[in-house]
Amino acid sequence: MWYDHVGISVALSGDGNTLAVGAIGEDSDALGNWPADAGKGSGAVFVYTRNSGSWSQQTMLKAANAGRFHRFGSALAFSSDGNTLAVGAKEEDSNTTGVDSTPNPGILAGVGAAYVFGRSGTTWSQQAYIKASTRTSNYDYFGFALALSSDGNLLAVGSHGENSSTRGVYASTNSTASNAGAVFVYERSGASWASKTFVKSSNTDSKDSFGWGMAISGDGGTLAVGAYREDSSATGINRSESIGSVYCFPWLR
Repeated sequence: MWYDHVGISVALSGDGNTLAVGAIGEDSDALGNWPADAGKGSGAVFVYTRNSGSWSQQTMLKAANAGRFHRFGSALAFSSDGNTLAVGAKEEDSNTTGVDSTPNPGILAGVGAAYVFGRSGTTWSQQAYIKASTRTSNYDYFGFALALSSDGNLLAVGSHGENSSTRGVYASTNSTASNAGAVFVYERSGASWASKTFVKSSNTDSKDSFGWGMAISGDGGTLAVGAYREDSSATGINRSESIGSVYCFPWLR
């Protein structure tokens, strides 16, 4: 339908046979019913598979707590085998924290969430509802960017609007550097997800938007994070106004 924004995000499995397509403007409710005013702009993800050279839709995914203008599907990341899919909803509005909390909708604006879905055979199900592990605030945009290791067990979630001024890995939090940005890392053990670490840049400053873009190595050992508005005056590797930077963290596993 109009303004579904199908294709705003895409992800492909390692073998190229499973494709996920985000549609952040899709309007159905959590059960896929449409029209549904309660689901306006909630978003959806369409999953397609290729068999013998032909593509067909396997399923449509919705968040279990789909709500108006959550923008589910804003970011996508697959495991190599295509059986684990992480989905960002950059404007989800619950003020809860951690993994599998009970949603408390309508409290904050643009705080964001991430979801993990698993496939068994041809059946998909939601496995985790993930919020920032620290306190949340309006327009954190947690879930704007995602990265997933090849085995699907390590998930990095970008939150480019996060406001802490702290620096480095395992940093603490405060609210003194507006839109500095952060990355939250989660790890799966068995069927359970838990917070692993909280990552900030080494030269945190307001409006850097650290976490705008990310990539993780297949083994999950190295994380690269973009901060496109970083504005230090340094030049070369390790540069002026909003020129941007990329940071590499090689200690995740």
